[in-house]
Amino acid sequence: MLDLDLMIIFNGFIRNYVNFGLNKYSNSMDIMKKENRYFLTLGRLLGFSVINKKNNDIRNTEISWYEYEFENISNSQEKMKILREFDLEKDLSAIYNLINLVKEKSSNGYIQILETSSRNRIDFFNKIILNSLVKEKNEFLVIYITRDVIKDFTFYNAYLFENSQITKNKIGVSSYDKEGTLKANFYIK
Repeated sequence: MLDLDLMIIFNGFIRNYVNFGLNKYSNSMDIMKKENRYFLTLGRLLGFSVINKKNNDIRNTEISWYEYEFENISNSQEKMKILREFDLEKDLSAIYNLINLVKEKSSNGYIQILETSSRNRIDFFNKIILNSLVKEKNEFLVIYITRDVIKDFTFYNAYLFENSQITKNKIGVSSYDKEGTLKANFYIK
């Protein structure tokens, strides 16, 4: 597991969103590419070998960070897995997949990025996770993406799960500024 608070990764994602170079002409595929590139680049900057296992499908991403083993590269150990599910109809199966991964390899770090429809759905998924991982001693981050199409806002609801409980929660929101640049800030209730 990483010796790093996973919420710091989310903080960097929100604070650096303006650096993604997105604007009002960027479509949803451009946005997903830049968001995925953040996790690819961050892993490399932290010194990991990074592999995007689903290179051809940016909507359903599986990025792995491996710790280099210089003596035997084939024995490099996976330290982090970043999963992304874009399809709203597959959000529940993505949560169950995450739960199974956490149970199988609790020594890995996990970040699940999940497009979902509402705040109620987020609460529903969090209850499933908490009830399914009662005995697990692990840490992982779930970032739920919801959209307000009327106001043209995208909300990034991040939950850090540690030792079968939610220990931290932050919300980022992306929107366009007056110049048409897409940027994000933390949402303060």
